[in-house]
Amino acid sequence: MRPTQAAATLQNAASDARLAIRQGLSKQKTTVRHAVKTIDLMKKQLDRLQRLLTVVVNDAGEGTDAVSFVFTASDKAAADTITCSRTFVRHWSPAFAALVRHGNGMDGASPNEVRLVDVDPSIFRIASDFMLSGKLPGDFVRPLDSEHHPLLEFADRFDLRDLVDDYFAVMAERNPLTVNVAKQMLELALRSNANAARDEAAGFLASHWKFLHDSILNVDADVGEDDFLDELFGETHGDLKYNSKMTKKEFCTLSSEAAAVVLCQHDLEVRPDSGFEEVEVLCLASCWAQHNPTHPEEVVRLLASVRFELFSFSELADVQGSLSSCKWFGTEAQAYIRAAIAKALRSKLSTGGNEGTRQSLKRKRTAFSSCPSEEDKARKMMRMALEVCGSQQEGSPNAP
Repeated sequence: MRPTQAAATLQNAASDARLAIRQGLSKQKTTVRHAVKTIDLMKKQLDRLQRLLTVVVNDAGEGTDAVSFVFTASDKAAADTITCSRTFVRHWSPAFAALVRHGNGMDGASPNEVRLVDVDPSIFRIASDFMLSGKLPGDFVRPLDSEHHPLLEFADRFDLRDLVDDYFAVMAERNPLTVNVAKQMLELALRSNANAARDEAAGFLASHWKFLHDSILNVDADVGEDDFLDELFGETHGDLKYNSKMTKKEFCTLSSEAAAVVLCQHDLEVRPDSGFEEVEVLCLASCWAQHNPTHPEEVVRLLASVRFELFSFSELADVQGSLSSCKWFGTEAQAYIRAAIAKALRSKLSTGGNEGTRQSLKRKRTAFSSCPSEEDKARKMMRMALEVCGSQQEGSPNAP
């Protein structure tokens, strides 16, 4: 092919490509314009339906559909009465459905008046506007670190789940997740029964390895730094000391409920460089227990997040043997651990080394401290020991 012919061919190909691009862009623009028109039409229809619903709600008046909510005077607000549509309010939540049907009694007479105790009428109006419009202005959402969130507390009290979720959505837009933000969000979500916000905050903390790395703390009681891990795990703790520096940080400042939620996450990531062993989760629970000595009964919450079935036989034996020296666990927690160890041993002996069972229990980042062949060897030795002890007991003249 001559150079002139090649140049002409390339020029034609470029022209065809530009034409195809223009046609593709034109089709995309047409599709976008159509989508925008559809969205605008839907918005107009929603606005029309909302106006009609507003008229119906406001026209409840003194008719049979009307129900008046009576608010008693308090230090924060004067006495007030707000009349709403009974049909509208009963769809807010099961709690309000029961209120407009039974009132303050249980006779099911659909009373005309319902008293709401310890409720600010202004908060009720905000909630009512939200249930009508589905929109929550940001002005009504308090800063995350506020001591009280009246609107959120009202929504949780009367089970207005959509309002609870939108309240947290506004806070999430204002506060991108960091360790400190996630801690506050998790605690508030637990108090408000906001499951979606709880899971998001706990998932962030569980996968943010520096949070858990920094949360391992120095033992400043009667137990020395090295003795602490040695007493709990014998000589098998290995890298648990994390460069031999433990700092008292965020993890142990969490409530027991929040700490337990973090530890139970499937995506828990204690270390960033490699998988971690499940025994390290027990170490975190132990740290929390020692630095929250006034709440020994709450430690069991954290221990329930530890998957003892993932421990090796050697680790279970080490924990069982050293448990009595870990006084910070308390009587109830120690009893829980002993029962969990016994259950894990029965499970490991009965499964016969089923690798599928172990894999189904492991977390996303769990690494096993022993290989299957080592576990099989330990399992055979334990079974043989049990058989020998059982046969000796049966042959003993003092045996029952």
